[in-house]
Amino acid sequence: MVKEGGPTLTLTLTGFNYFQRSQVYFNNVPVPTTVKNRVELTATIDETLLRTPGRYQVVIRNLGLADPANPQLGDGVSNRAWLIIGYR
Repeated sequence: MVKEGGPTLTLTLTGFNYFQRSQVYFNNVPVPTTVKNRVELTATIDETLLRTPGRYQVVIRNLGLADPANPQLGDGVSNRAWLIIGYR
């Protein structure tokens, strides 16, 4: 949970099977994403996206096949997480 009007935020997300084309979306908006390794990435949520209180969806989408030689890994979407922006 963060306060409305807060500064730019860096989220660390952990999971598995991240790769260089994994992309974080905040409220269906792609945000700058850095893949640290197969189990961790960071996302930068700009302060302009933190101005309105509410509950916002955070998902990770694989942009293309994770491994073209192993198509069963797919190009899926992660489970939803939520970032709550509370009133100031």
